[in-house]
Amino acid sequence: MLLRSAEAHSTQAVPAASVWDRLYYFHAQADRTVWDGVYVHPQADRGEVNFSDHCASCHLGGGEGPILAGEKFFDHWRGDRLTALFRYIKTNMPADDPGSLDDWEYLDTLIYILQLNGFPEGETDLMPADLDRILIMGADGLKQLPVDSTVYGVGCLSPTENGWALTSATTLSRSRNFPETEQAYKALEAQPLGNGTVRLEGSFDAAGKRGAKVYTKGSLTDQNGESGIRVSAFRVLSPQCKPPAPK
Repeated sequence: MLLRSAEAHSTQAVPAASVWDRLYYFHAQADRTVWDGVYVHPQADRGEVNFSDHCASCHLGGGEGPILAGEKFFDHWRGDRLTALFRYIKTNMPADDPGSLDDWEYLDTLIYILQLNGFPEGETDLMPADLDRILIMGADGLKQLPVDSTVYGVGCLSPTENGWALTSATTLSRSRNFPETEQAYKALEAQPLGNGTVRLEGSFDAAGKRGAKVYTKGSLTDQNGESGIRVSAFRVLSPQCKPPAPK
């Protein structure tokens, strides 16, 4: 017999509030993808029950909600972390009573959606702390996000011939992945830099900030295959940048 999520998870050692609240302020380094077998079959079974009870009437083709599998659904979420999908489902669903399920039920429902989209099961449970580390991507790898997506990046603020750029930049991510809280900014400050370069466009206050480690958010642009950000938000994380040592 399939069990409800709340029943199945009632013996969790960590109080629910402590693990779920982290999804709204902590930002981890992504190190897995949905192709790495991130959930187990019983979780998807429980999610299927939740989906049938609370989601199917809208999302199986005859209702007002979109189909939660296939290319259109995937394109909307590719490049996101599972945290973003979880937060969206919890905040907005079911449409007639948002937030009415418990957190474990929302997690199991998300896992069933992963199964619907053909992502493989694994050998360990998907837990709340894992969500921010897992990227949604296609079997052919991570591709550049669509132009005009709202993204963010972290890097060293560096002058160029025509303005400013992020050097030693991290891979650009959709901004809805990132909760703009003080705790999350602290986590970004501590995370390692990357090896990319991202052109910065638009107006922002760079005076006296050359060489700082900065967070930038804005619309993704593309110029001859080179990514840029049309900046809408800008924040210094550390006054000095420490790029990775050359290999």
